[in-house]
Amino acid sequence: MKLFSPMKLLALSILICAIGLLAQDNSSENKDAPKSDPAAKPEATTDPAGQPAENKDAPKTEPAKEQSSNPSSTMFVNSRATFELKSSDDMTMVDYIEFKVNNGEFQKYSTPLSISEEGQATISYRAVDKAGNKEPLKALVVIVDNTPAIASISSSEPPYTVDGKNFASNKATYTLKAEDKVSGIRKIEYQIDNEPKQEYTGQPIKVEKPGVHIVKYSAIDGAGNPSPETSYLVHIDDVKPTVEIRESISFMAVDGKNYSKKGTTFTVRATDADSGVAKILVKLDTAADFVPYTEALALPTQGEHSIEAKAIDNVGNESEVKKISFFTDVTPPSTTITTVPAAQ
Repeated sequence: MKLFSPMKLLALSILICAIGLLAQDNSSENKDAPKSDPAAKPEATTDPAGQPAENKDAPKTEPAKEQSSNPSSTMFVNSRATFELKSSDDMTMVDYIEFKVNNGEFQKYSTPLSISEEGQATISYRAVDKAGNKEPLKALVVIVDNTPAIASISSSEPPYTVDGKNFASNKATYTLKAEDKVSGIRKIEYQIDNEPKQEYTGQPIKVEKPGVHIVKYSAIDGAGNPSPETSYLVHIDDVKPTVEIRESISFMAVDGKNYSKKGTTFTVRATDADSGVAKILVKLDTAADFVPYTEALALPTQGEHSIEAKAIDNVGNESEVKKISFFTDVTPPSTTITTVPAAQ
C-alpha cells in the first residue's frame, strides 16, 4: 500500500483541526441562548399605574357631539338635545357603533339620539371594527330637565295699584329672580320698552323716565329651557301733587292786612293726576310738626294766624308747602256816647 506524502499529511491535519474548532464555537452559542417554553404565555402589558393597557387595535369612538367623554361627567340637557357618535379606526375600519340608555339593550347607532324622559340617564357606547375588536365601553351621564325656570320681579318700593295699573316713583328700583330646582339658572334676560334685550347682572334696574313702561323678563335654566316671557307694566309718576287752602268767607283787607270774618273756616284741597293723593298734612301757627288734615279748620282766637299745608301722593311725591297768613278779630267794637250841647 502506498503511503501519503508528508505534505498531504500536513494539509489533512490542518483541515481536521479547523473542523474541530468550528464545532466547538457552535456548541458555545447554543449553551448561551435562552431555552423557549412552548407552553409559556405572553405577559400582559400594563400601564405605569398597573392597569391593563388599552388595546391599540380597538377602534376609538369620539364623544357625543358637544358633550364630554369623561365617564364621571354629568351635564344637564333637555329633550331637544341630541347626541351624535363618531368613531375612527386606523387599520381595519369601523364596522359599527352600538349604544344603550341606562339598563336597556345595546342597539346599533345610525342617527343622533335623544332622551325624552326627565331624570338622570346614562348613555353607554362603544365601537367595533371589522376585525372584531371592541372598544372599551364609555359612558356619559346626563340629567334631562324639561321643566322651565320660574322668573319673578320685585320692586324696592311697593307699587300703588289702582284699576289694575301699577304706579311707582322714579326712585324705585327693580330686582329680577329666577328659580329652577333641577338644573339651576343659566341666565336671566330683560328688556325695557323697545330697548335691546340684555342679560341681568344682579344690579337693580332703574326706570326713571315718567310715563308708562313695560319691563319684559325671562330666564333660561341650566338645561336650556326658557321660561315664558313675562311683562311688568309700571307707570312712573314723578309729578308732585298740588295743594290749596280756601277760606269759607273772603278775607277783608284793612291797612294791607287780611282779616277773617267771624265764623270763617278753612278747607285744604289737593289734586294729583297720576297716582292720586295719599294724604294732606297741615300745620297751624307755631306748631312744630305737620299733622294729618281731617276736617275744616277754624281759628277763632284773637291775633295773627298762619296755616301751612302740603300733600303727598301715592308713590311718595310731596307737594310744595302752601301757606296763608291772616288776622282774626274777635273783639267787638266799643261805642261811647257824649252829649252835644244844643246850638245857641
